Amino acid sequence: MSGEIARQIVFAAMTLLAYSVTNDVKQTGFVAALMALARFVAMLGGSWVVDFYPKRRLMVINALCRIVLSVLTVGLLLADRMGFVALVAVAVGYGAIGGIFGNLTNAILPFIVDDRELNEALSLNETRDSIIQIAAAPLSVFLFTALRALPFVVDILGFAIVAIGARFIHGDLEAEASDDAAPGVANTLKQFWERSTAGLRWVARHPGIRAILALWTLDGLSSFLVINAVELNILDSDQPTWHVGAVFACFSVGMVGGGLISGRLRKALSSHRILILAATVNTVVMSCLSIMDHWMVVGALLAVWTLPTIASNAVLGSSQMIATPDNLQGRVGAAFGLIIGLTPILGAGLAGVLLDHVGWRITILLAVALGVASLAVVFASRALRDIVHDPVTPPSAPAS
Repeated sequence: MSGEIARQIVFAAMTLLAYSVTNDVKQTGFVAALMALARFVAMLGGSWVVDFYPKRRLMVINALCRIVLSVLTVGLLLADRMGFVALVAVAVGYGAIGGIFGNLTNAILPFIVDDRELNEALSLNETRDSIIQIAAAPLSVFLFTALRALPFVVDILGFAIVAIGARFIHGDLEAEASDDAAPGVANTLKQFWERSTAGLRWVARHPGIRAILALWTLDGLSSFLVINAVELNILDSDQPTWHVGAVFACFSVGMVGGGLISGRLRKALSSHRILILAATVNTVVMSCLSIMDHWMVVGALLAVWTLPTIASNAVLGSSQMIATPDNLQGRVGAAFGLIIGLTPILGAGLAGVLLDHVGWRITILLAVALGVASLAVVFASRALRDIVHDPVTPPSAPAS
């Protein structure tokens, strides 16, 4: 948890740092884009590391990399030597570390949690992350305002705890998860490419996994389209800025509430019915949004919208992890991250263009169409029903 808190605080602080150095919105956006690009490239090229090396050791290496980078950042800030070039280097460094090790926590879960407990573990993780996200942004602003280096000092302390705590995690994390190749840097470009893309190729061969990916992609695209459309619509209609904060506070409260009720949902409904419930609620809420855009109504609808999300994500996440061979956990997770990671970019871009050209109602109706597509996948995909059923001993798809 300390690592996630530190990561969220630094993530929020990087925008503030970029603007304080450049005093320019475009350059700040450029730095943020470089950070995202570095994460994307590192995730594609380095995600295999999680599958080929002992995970406990990787936790320590990840923590040490963050500590070293944050120490350098603090030093540059205290010495007043943080220029644009140094800023870009820091942003790329954080992005690259996040890309290589970002999926490490989820890749570890199947090794330390029983298959039947993965749902609960993922639900708790998402609830924790939602609470951290609510608190991290204002805390980061407060720390940065007090002293620009403070968020990065928190990062040092947080990941120092991670490095120390890694040795106390119970589970077989020292054994290498892969038997098909020796650990180490790939000796040829071909071998490197095969290792790096193994997750994508495995996903492409399994219909149930593809259905999970399709659901997450459709849900992500519709979610970010709606979220960005809501924010832009409020700002464009000259409403007070605090309306945006109030609406997204409702969104966050819904996420936390969803985490609190996810256990009851899992006990009351089968995994497939949870997916049906989530897709139905999403589609109905978005349909209501298409005819109502008052900020209070929007906030209430977003709170309802997010209630089944954590339970649904836990079902999809645990099903994907259980079906994925141990030696591909990191790379399959990275494959999902690469594809789903495009949805915020597409959602944000589409929201602005659509609102400007076709208005609020048509923009939200497009999100409704994506919700209907999700419902179609849930109802029509036999492979999805097979992979998310509730067996006592979940099946595992063979590695290839």
